[in-house]
Amino acid sequence: MAVLEGRAEIGLLGLALTIAASAAISDLQDRTIPNSIIATGFLVAVFGAAVVSVVDRSDVAGSMLIGALVTGCPLLLVHLARPSAVGAGDVKLAVVLGGLLGSTHWILGTWMLLAACIVAAAAITVTRSWRTSIPFGACMAAGTCLALMGTQIDALVARGAFG
Repeated sequence: MAVLEGRAEIGLLGLALTIAASAAISDLQDRTIPNSIIATGFLVAVFGAAVVSVVDRSDVAGSMLIGALVTGCPLLLVHLARPSAVGAGDVKLAVVLGGLLGSTHWILGTWMLLAACIVAAAAITVTRSWRTSIPFGACMAAGTCLALMGTQIDALVARGAFG
């Protein structure tokens, strides 16, 4: 897996963090993720895929699409089965973040979702209630940061930085 090789790719991941942070702030304040944040993220992902393809001469659209599907589909299934468990904004945010993270590799969306679920489980354990816990959009923002940190640790290990 190529890790943060192109400048355009790094820009997309920076935008993923910005979208995640914006959604987390909104979700923490209002317990909702506005469609304006989702639409901005979607447009950034589509435009970004085109830019990365031209600047870095790589075809990232397929990886971004797989990242969006792998990240969004599990949450969509949960939302359809029990809408009160995961909101539609969470599903849409997962699709956008999975797509943006897919600019590096589609598996990052899966790591983000796994990290978000671990953060959510920890929050539920501390608060003892799902309703008073941290909103899942904020958990996905934390998961995005953790997934990106994991890629950098993996890159350092691969380069022999730790012995």
